[in-house]
Amino acid sequence: MEPGASSLMFIKVAFSFTVMFIVLPSLVTRFKEEDDTILDRLFIPLIHSTLFIIIAVHLLVVLKLFETLSLIAVCVAGFVYFWRRKFGVARIDYGTRVVTEIFDVSEDVPGSMRQTRLWFGQLWNNSKALMQHMIRRIRKYPLAAALIAVTLGYAAYVRFHHAFAHLYFAASDPYIHAKWAKSLLKNTLYVDGVYPQGYPAVLSAISGFFMIDLYGIVRFIGPIAGILIVLSVGHSVRKFGANPYGVFIAMFVYTGFAALPSYVWRQLSALPMEYAAVFVLPGLVYWVLFCRYGSKHHLLLAAECLLLTLLMHPFSTACLGVAMAVAGVIYAYRIWRRRQLWTVFAYLAGAGAIGLLPIGIGRLLGIPFYASSFDYVVNSVQAGEKSPSFSRLWSDFAAGPNGVILLSAAFAALLATGVYIIRRGRLKQRETGLPVFILINVLFFMMYKAKEIGLPMLVPPDRMGVFFSLLAANLCGLALLALDRLMDAGTYKRYIIAAAAMLFAGFIVMTGQTVKVPIGYRYQYDESVQAYLHIKNEFEAGNWTIVSPVEEYPLVEAFGYHTNLWEFVQNISPGSKEKVGFPTAHVFFFVETKPLVGGKEIAPSDATKPFPGPVEGDLADFYYRSNNRVILEAKLNNWVQWYMKRYPDKMSVYYDSPQFKVYHLRQSAGTPPAELPKLPEEEVGVW
Repeated sequence: MEPGASSLMFIKVAFSFTVMFIVLPSLVTRFKEEDDTILDRLFIPLIHSTLFIIIAVHLLVVLKLFETLSLIAVCVAGFVYFWRRKFGVARIDYGTRVVTEIFDVSEDVPGSMRQTRLWFGQLWNNSKALMQHMIRRIRKYPLAAALIAVTLGYAAYVRFHHAFAHLYFAASDPYIHAKWAKSLLKNTLYVDGVYPQGYPAVLSAISGFFMIDLYGIVRFIGPIAGILIVLSVGHSVRKFGANPYGVFIAMFVYTGFAALPSYVWRQLSALPMEYAAVFVLPGLVYWVLFCRYGSKHHLLLAAECLLLTLLMHPFSTACLGVAMAVAGVIYAYRIWRRRQLWTVFAYLAGAGAIGLLPIGIGRLLGIPFYASSFDYVVNSVQAGEKSPSFSRLWSDFAAGPNGVILLSAAFAALLATGVYIIRRGRLKQRETGLPVFILINVLFFMMYKAKEIGLPMLVPPDRMGVFFSLLAANLCGLALLALDRLMDAGTYKRYIIAAAAMLFAGFIVMTGQTVKVPIGYRYQYDESVQAYLHIKNEFEAGNWTIVSPVEEYPLVEAFGYHTNLWEFVQNISPGSKEKVGFPTAHVFFFVETKPLVGGKEIAPSDATKPFPGPVEGDLADFYYRSNNRVILEAKLNNWVQWYMKRYPDKMSVYYDSPQFKVYHLRQSAGTPPAELPKLPEEEVGVW
């Protein structure tokens, strides 16, 4: 795929995501005075709209009504309702209101045009006000704005590099979620078993609403979520103070500090835990703000974030739930004093009930859990040792500069906290949240190192590190914010804070502990995706079949047909009694002449080896087990070469590269299909 085509695909996906989840929802979102920052205008609409879309998709799928028109109708109805609610239109029965609005639009074209102009006018005014606010902030803090822009640019480069450099996905899970999203588009829930479907619901909604191929969405949505995670780190600091250098240092530490176990490579791909992580820090921040000041608006946002994690990934729920519990215990007296304990219970219990409802219904219907993920989650929970040993942690810090940096940052944070607590009463300034977040960081670090220490483990280290890194970066920003609060107002205050931020960032860079561009896993050749895209665009939908390993299946679904490589090879082998045929006019055989596993080209001798059965368990694992893929590719190539020599008028080379080839079989479409001949015994291992 040409760079221009990839850029166009990205623009379509980014534009669709922004319009659906940020721009249009912002028109009907009521922003409170204390929640009117630039990042609030990003995350609050994102929280509301994501939850609305996920619930809408679930309901439409259950009713077997999920399609483009029904989704647009639900979104329009929701938009109209929240628009009228925001601007104080007199309340009437909601059903009557929606029907009335539809008739008004259909019968009064000039009136509907005026309404549309009003919506666009509101969008223009909001955008204009937002730009003016940004310009004022940039003029006031030009250096901080430049540093934040550079940090975001590097974060985008790291996360989007794979998506623009390669056509294949960087992990295996995106193939599964693409499959589930297409199943939702066909009004099928839990196709492989019960598992949170919030993330596939987001993917399918973008695809269904804007009629975009899911391949492009899955290819770019992971890096988009990665940038949102970076912004959520900045947002979590900005909510406690207006110092942009605190925002910068938090975003820089998360983006550039390699010692943090952020596992950035996961943000190259469409993964539900990473998308749910977008809502972890906002949910925690709004919860802390509610605990302090009692605004139900913040409680609602925190409950929505908790609900979103429940609908997407259990590890995200566990981490956000633990963090909220710690903050809740610290601020319990304030909540009790305001007599809001029942309100808190109602909101959070309601969020939990709604989040567990889809899974509960699925289990009541007798659908089993999705075994692979369910077993992994269950096995991740482990009991601790009888005698935990914290001394094991020192070996990690003693080796290399990472421990020095982390310990220095922790000492600086504790020192700033102590001095700040002493002086805050005299300074009469709002809390920064530093003490609370220090405690949460300590707990998250213990959870991250639980296996080494011997403590009970709730989340595996490679997943817990993702959330610990978010909190650690947030803590660095809050420490700088506390330092800013410690200093009396003066001419040089801004310069001192800027110097401190740049010195800390420079120290990390000079030690060489900066994040490099990660390399994703490869489950396909770029040529394989390129061939699929050409076939999809060139041939009539539903009239072609691809024979290949399992990775192409979720891409092909809904456009053509797919047959697994192992199944075709088994049925076409000498002695097989199975009839082999395809009802489509075009059949494409994807042959890896240099299989992804093995590192060498297939040879005729590979085709003489026994069929690598039995075929059981996860097919993705089967194809990468031992020499299975090499043998299967060799046997497929054996049959294709023999068939092309025998029927040169029917079979030809469609795509050719040194490591990957596609062969095109042309035949008459029909049911029952014409039977393909088996490979003769004497031709085995000959090409």
